[in-house]
Amino acid sequence: MNNKQTPTPAMQPVSLSENMIILNRQVDEGILIGEKLRVTPTDLDANGARIHVRGELVGGADDGLTIDRAYELAVGSSIRLGTLVNITLMKVMLDAPRRVQFGIQVPPNLTVHQKESADNKPREDD
Repeated sequence: MNNKQTPTPAMQPVSLSENMIILNRQVDEGILIGEKLRVTPTDLDANGARIHVRGELVGGADDGLTIDRAYELAVGSSIRLGTLVNITLMKVMLDAPRRVQFGIQVPPNLTVHQKESADNKPREDD
C-alpha cells in the first residue's frame, strides 16, 4: 500500500516560468486578475501568508464558479485558481512596510492589476 500523500488540487508545487508577473503587496492591498477575481493578503509572518480569494474562477470546468475563501500559503507554495491562474508566494518581507511578493501566471489575454490601480482606471462603459 502506498502511503504517499498527493497535494490537493489547489496547492501545487512551485513551477516557475518566464511569463510570471511579480507583484509586491502589503496586507489588505489586493490584486485584480481579469475583471472578477481578487486576491488579497490578510496576514503574514516569516513562514508564509494568509490570502483571501474572492470572485470568479477562470478557465476549465470551474470557469465562472464563485469563490470566497481564505488560504494559507507557505513561502514557495502556490495555488491554482481555475485552470488559467496560478499564484505563488515568492517571499515574505517583514521589514517596514511588511509585504509579500507574489508570482502570478496567467495567459496573455488575462489582465493583472494592483487593485487600487484598477479602481482608478476609467471604465469603457462610462
